[in-house]
Amino acid sequence: LIGGAVAGLGNTVGGRGDAAILISSANGTQVLGNTIVESTGGAVAHGLVMDKGTANSTIGGRAAGEANAITDTAGSGVLVHGDAGVGNTIVGNAISGHGAAGINLCAARDPDTGLCTDGSIVTPNDSGDIDTGPNELQNFPVVEDVVLGTASTSIGGTINTEPNQEITVDVYANAICDPSGYGQGESYLGSTVVTTDGLGDAQFVVSTLSLLADTDAVVATATSALGSTSEFSACALGDDGLWVDFGVADTGYGTYGHPFATLSEALATARSGATVTIGNHEAPSVTDSAEGPLTINQGITIIAKDAAATLR
Repeated sequence: LIGGAVAGLGNTVGGRGDAAILISSANGTQVLGNTIVESTGGAVAHGLVMDKGTANSTIGGRAAGEANAITDTAGSGVLVHGDAGVGNTIVGNAISGHGAAGINLCAARDPDTGLCTDGSIVTPNDSGDIDTGPNELQNFPVVEDVVLGTASTSIGGTINTEPNQEITVDVYANAICDPSGYGQGESYLGSTVVTTDGLGDAQFVVSTLSLLADTDAVVATATSALGSTSEFSACALGDDGLWVDFGVADTGYGTYGHPFATLSEALATARSGATVTIGNHEAPSVTDSAEGPLTINQGITIIAKDAAATLR
């Protein structure tokens, strides 16, 4: 155990060289409640590095006091080398300001040393998540919707990984997106657990009381049932409209702010005075004519003039 979740047990760690913290040939190490930074006058290549078969580590956590702050190094925030093992869980931390990936699962490595040769490159997802490597090169989620409500924020998206697997999706916000277009994870927002179908696909929604600006960049990670955490996803920005997915059965009002809303929910929200954006979540496009009905297949806005407004 390095640090701890109880106040006063965490360390402030910096220094020079390859990593502020190096975990090598270890199983079950916990790193909790620490501040990991680049020291004044010294360049740290990475915040935390795992190598040489290191497996089943826990870096941070979702409970109070467990998260680490890992900031401002020249390389990656957390680097899982190509010769590391699986089951390394990296969740809940504040990871920001790094010169390379916030979390890097090293897909390209030197065959002799096992050391990483792709420190600044995002490892792309593969269909069905059948590739192998550190943390099984777990696929990351795709964040598709960030709905900014007046009292909460809802983040929705998809994950493709191995079929019939339980996956925990954790979401984070950043004041700005990393220049790569993918995340670091500056502020932790919350998580949800989903189970993939027979094709390895699942949708997720995470609702949080954290209120975000439309300039905040939201990202996500996926953690398998074995504890292997992915790299950060691409960034997505917020939208203060309510998006309707016409693939969702129109059977009830649901909860305002849900990114996969029904038409009933959209109308109820418009009646309350809010602006509602209507669109097809799966495949937006538009068809219109001078007379007759409008086919909604691209985002339009509905503003109810009074509580008696109807949708027809």
